[in-house]
Amino acid sequence: MSSAYQASERLSYGRVFTDDSWSGNLTRILTDTPIGRSPDCAAIGTDGCFPMRLESSIELSDAEKLNVLRRLDQFRRWHSLDEKRYCLVCGEIFTGREIQVIESTDGDVPLRVICPTEHCHAIPMEWVPPTEDVLITIAMMEAECRWVRLVTQAGRAMQSDQRSASNTTSRTKSKPRLG
Repeated sequence: MSSAYQASERLSYGRVFTDDSWSGNLTRILTDTPIGRSPDCAAIGTDGCFPMRLESSIELSDAEKLNVLRRLDQFRRWHSLDEKRYCLVCGEIFTGREIQVIESTDGDVPLRVICPTEHCHAIPMEWVPPTEDVLITIAMMEAECRWVRLVTQAGRAMQSDQRSASNTTSRTKSKPRLG
């Protein structure tokens, strides 16, 4: 190797490795600072741990809920709570009456609205009015799922019939005669 190549190689390792001139080996220098927080907050108390924000769904009158939806849904206009929306995340259709209004228990976070489907936290940006195209797509997907289930069930039934038919024919076959 040329000395220029060795020098450039040594420079590229300069931040992570240092040349130990006494032993001729490269020694690793760790420049990262150690993490000061323990991953188990219960063992050291709550100092240094990030508190979990508690949120709860609140009940509002119809007029209040409509006002909240109009204020918080910046993407689509709400004329009534009976309007429907299709959630692009979970694929469910719901009305304005079903939407959850959430607030934090400590009151420092403003109100927000989420999809009413369990375990879906989609926000208004992810809701669309269920147009004819959306409804047709949903119907086609549901029909395809039903068709796949029927084909799967029919295939299992045919396999079951074939197994039972082969078991009964193998028991009723007569042994070939010798001679």
